[in-house]
Amino acid sequence: MPSVYMNSTKFLRVPQTAAVALLVLFTVVGQACAGGDSTLFDAARGRSTAVNSAVMTTTFVLQFFGQSVRIGQVAHLLGAGRGWENPVPERRVFSLLKSRGLAVQHANARSFADVAALLKGRVGPHVAIVALGLRQMGVVGQIGPHYLTVTACGPKGLYIADPGVYNGWLRLDYLKKHLSPLMSPGCLLVRGHIYPISREQAVFIDLGSIPPGPGNLRVTLRVRNTLGTSTNIATTRGTCDCFKFARLDQPHELGPGRTGTLELDFSRGKIPRGTSEREVLLTFTGQPGKVFTVVVRTDISAAGEASQLNWFPQLIQLGNVKHGSSLGCEELTILVPQSISLATPQVSSKYLRILPIRNLAGKTPQDQYGRMVEHFAVDLSRLPAGAVNQTVTVETTDKYVPNIVIPITGRIEGRAAASRGQKP
Repeated sequence: MPSVYMNSTKFLRVPQTAAVALLVLFTVVGQACAGGDSTLFDAARGRSTAVNSAVMTTTFVLQFFGQSVRIGQVAHLLGAGRGWENPVPERRVFSLLKSRGLAVQHANARSFADVAALLKGRVGPHVAIVALGLRQMGVVGQIGPHYLTVTACGPKGLYIADPGVYNGWLRLDYLKKHLSPLMSPGCLLVRGHIYPISREQAVFIDLGSIPPGPGNLRVTLRVRNTLGTSTNIATTRGTCDCFKFARLDQPHELGPGRTGTLELDFSRGKIPRGTSEREVLLTFTGQPGKVFTVVVRTDISAAGEASQLNWFPQLIQLGNVKHGSSLGCEELTILVPQSISLATPQVSSKYLRILPIRNLAGKTPQDQYGRMVEHFAVDLSRLPAGAVNQTVTVETTDKYVPNIVIPITGRIEGRAAASRGQKP
């Protein structure tokens, strides 16, 4: 485990309230793993803190794979706001990690045992990012899900990192009891690429859908000097006028066998709309005649807030609900662009019901971007006791998001179903 990233002082430059909250949380984790009776969230319940875990986790993962980034820079790229007050959806984390040259994929995982199976036997550095819902456990001020990074799998369990505060092994039985019930279905599996500068095949990076606008688009990838001497960039050439420059993050030359970060900058406003590709051709000193080629694909056909399908909450975390607690209705809001239509929401169980919420004026309201605001409520009052792993699914005509899937997870403890709540 590269402790240089785990203990990087860059992670100490975070809001003090965030550090205090995470320290409280994972002091309790350590006690539980050592045989104590405390649970993970007892000490944090009711505390007034402000934690944007997406910012800290994304910074940690980038530095774990050797990239030189500052946490403030990551917060800006994720759109977290000056005080990290804005929730960051998972798709932004996904897009930013991909734009920095990492291989990112969505993986099926409903428990930490599934995460262990995903990581076991994989060659090269891999990490899994999982999301927990702490707000449902009474952690006041939690901004969005709380992310944990799983960096290794071994006989002791899983090596869990909460950036800047805690890292260590947690047993699978502890994870199963305390954290798996709070885990959102699915995880992000991240793998780092390191390309030799003598590579003859082109490096292909697909950034997916990105928004238009002013400023630069930076693409980074890790490269290794496979020559016997130090090297640096000799020449660069882009196949479109949107390419600005390329540089290595090393101050001088990249030594023999050393690894560095290659940064490619593009002018976002000059990237053509729709799906397009552009090549950057580079040569390095010490290997004349050899060209290192990077192909970058982007899709700006669905860019702009007005054409983005959005919904919230993106998951419903019930946590552990005791028998006799009142479960009522959870409201769902979907922001629908004018060019997109929705099917009737479907539920995965007979114990769930969808209730439409009608506007009193008889018209469907619109947000500031002209998107239709559709409101629904899911009635949870008939859920029986036991583990809750249900979904609400809405089919759409959006080719990028053909299905909206909202997981409902948690556990209802007791011999009977929770009592019926009030309908909206």
